[in-house]
Amino acid sequence: MATKTAYNYVRGDDEEIQSIPNCQPLQIWMLARHGTRYPTQHEIRKLKNIPLIKDQIIYNHEIKNGKNNLSMNHTSKNYIFRSTNRSRTIDSMDAFIEGLFENKFDVETVVPTGEDTLLKPYSYCPRWNEAIETDPIYFTEYKKFINSKEFINTINNVNERLGYQSNLPSSKLSIDPLLAMYNLCRYEKSWMLDKISPWCGVFSKDDLKVLEFYNDLEYYYKFNHDKKINDLIGCFPLQDMFNNFRSLEENDNNEKPKGIFYFTHSKLILSFLSTIDVTPNQKPLTADHYKEHLNREWNTSMLSPFNSNIIAVFFRCKKQESPNKVMFYLQEKPLLYEGCQNGLCDWEYLKEKFSAVANECSIDACHIEENY
Repeated sequence: MATKTAYNYVRGDDEEIQSIPNCQPLQIWMLARHGTRYPTQHEIRKLKNIPLIKDQIIYNHEIKNGKNNLSMNHTSKNYIFRSTNRSRTIDSMDAFIEGLFENKFDVETVVPTGEDTLLKPYSYCPRWNEAIETDPIYFTEYKKFINSKEFINTINNVNERLGYQSNLPSSKLSIDPLLAMYNLCRYEKSWMLDKISPWCGVFSKDDLKVLEFYNDLEYYYKFNHDKKINDLIGCFPLQDMFNNFRSLEENDNNEKPKGIFYFTHSKLILSFLSTIDVTPNQKPLTADHYKEHLNREWNTSMLSPFNSNIIAVFFRCKKQESPNKVMFYLQEKPLLYEGCQNGLCDWEYLKEKFSAVANECSIDACHIEENY
């Protein structure tokens, strides 16, 4: 279901949250996407013909048939909570706080009213927006995939399944209603985990895989293809995480927050995951090689479902040459990060790997004109 996937289908189990022998967690840092939502106004406009399609499907068949958490002391003063100014992220933050504290504490939250370059940097980055709007590479592949054998077969399969059997193209469902039904399927499936959406019954499992790949192609080129452009916005949460963890390196952590929790949108989740290189073995996605990419790392159903979260835990360990460690979790599953031991990373290794990106991160770079 790509970025409309329900979190319960991809999340890890509580048993996967590990305790590290001889190590004490000093701080949890989390970047999370909001929970399930309703379609946007733009998406709703595309659904306006769905009632007519529903009636036609019924007519066709009448004719044919004759009829989670890490162990730390919970006090509200130990935590920082911040969301974007959209209702979906504010509601998700409030629900998270309620689940964490069970309404036992009054918790202060931060919701910026002005420019939010930490959690919505893409809204203030002309260079990034110009690149994805003007460079053909950002939309060529997923538009090309519409004319692929796999996509055309999907359209034909759905038409046949729904009783649109005429050889006249004008009497068949085209791509727009097909994608509208796919969106309804995804939304309803995310809202009703224990029920089957009638709109999902329109598609076979293979159809859903094709449509997922169609979405992944778009997101791949927007958020993972050009690292230099992507890092313009993905660097901001990385910089924040680095600044917080650096403050823990040598100092007593008593006055530092135990948990920092941010609530944002899929754009920043995917950009951040790309910046920290969570799909290092992903070959460029192309419309011509669908079958070769069936087991791809860049799968937005797994990377950015509703409620997606990336968690980094800073540990202080005893009797080790490098006492500071960081463990990453993606959807509550340990992230087996390249260069780390069973997902546990030396802080010095991470500094060497990402310090340059974190240190150079600035909103000013979003306004510099250069050839890239």
